[in-house]
Order: sequence, then C-alpha cells, then structure tokens
Amino acid sequence: TPQPKPEPSKLNETPVAEKVKEEQARSFYSIGLDFMRRNQLDKAIDNFKQAIGIKSDIAEFHSQLGLAYKNKNWVGMAQSEFKLALKFNPQDNVAKKNLSNLGTGASDSGKKSEPESKGGLFSNLFRFGKKK
Repeated sequence: TPQPKPEPSKLNETPVAEKVKEEQARSFYSIGLDFMRRNQLDKAIDNFKQAIGIKSDIAEFHSQLGLAYKNKNWVGMAQSEFKLALKFNPQDNVAKKNLSNLGTGASDSGKKSEPESKGGLFSNLFRFGKKK
C-alpha cells in the first residue's frame, strides 16, 4: 500500500505562521514607539507588552519596554526588561547602556558589590550580632 504523503500546507505552516506573528508583533512595537515619541508612556507600555505577548524573543521589544518603565521611574521593572533583552541579544546597546545607568552592570563579572566581596551576601546577613 502507498504511504500517505504529508500535506504541503502542513510543511510550510510553521515558517509562514512565524512570519505573520512577527509582522503583527512589529506593528504593535512600532505603534509603541510612536507613543514613546509623544511621551504617552502607558499606551507605549501596552503596545510593547502586546508585541512581546505575540513574539517574546525579540530583544528590542524588551529594551523599549524597559525604557518606557525607566521613564516612569519603575526601575526594578526596567532592569528586568533590560536583562531579558540581553538574554535574547547580548549585544543590545540600549539594554547595556541603560542597565549600567541604573546601577546594574550588564555582566556580573564587572560588578563591585561590597557585601558579596566579603564572603557573599548571605554570609553577611547571618554574621549580624556575631563578634568579629
């Protein structure tokens, strides 16, 4: 008996679907950029989140959302987005620059952190009350 051939539409479905998803995501991203230019941060954030919801692995989406959060002084959320951007693209200059400006280096190797340099954060926490 002849083997059934895979349907041609099934073979091309994934790349086409991915391209459509990316186009949709980029349209939300571009609307978000327009709102950023007009300093309408809440609307920009909503659009960047929509873009990320559709396609979450694009660094620039996260770095722009981080900038919007930074402009609202939501530092912790901004840092999280910049770190995500660097996860997807370690060369993302927007994320690198803004992470270092917020006081968190893009890499742990260059950080100067006094508690960690003397035995780690937790050893200092539990040293409280002990004689040195």
